[in-house]
Amino acid sequence: MGYMNDRGVDNPFVLYSYAIFEAVTNEEDWQGGPSVPRSDRASGPVLSSSAPPKSQYEIATAAFYLQAVCNEDRPDESWHNYALCQMLVHSDLEGAKESFLCAMDHAPRDKRIVSNFNVLLRDEEYLNMNTSANEEYLKERNRNAERR
Repeated sequence: MGYMNDRGVDNPFVLYSYAIFEAVTNEEDWQGGPSVPRSDRASGPVLSSSAPPKSQYEIATAAFYLQAVCNEDRPDESWHNYALCQMLVHSDLEGAKESFLCAMDHAPRDKRIVSNFNVLLRDEEYLNMNTSANEEYLKERNRNAERR
């Protein structure tokens, strides 16, 4: 809230944060893409070049990852948060795919996770694949079973 008060609501940090919130909570107005203008998404760092070396999103990403690895109560939510941060903020689409698969390992029927994973897989702004979250999850489970 302090960041918004100081810098206003029309800045990439606030818009990315809101997009992640919409996706995690499965808000009705979440349309599968961030509420960030395309030009802001493509322009590189979320925060200005005058930002400290450790941007708030780098810290958030690390925190989401650590929470996913360490969270015994709800690891699915932590992996989901981490996947969305990779997808929406960092454009690490392959990393997001792996994180969504981890989230589905813990909650394969969670509609929010499946829905957001489908956006990553199918949307032309992301991976633009002709597959579904459930298909990718089953493929990953089969690969893991063959390795054992």
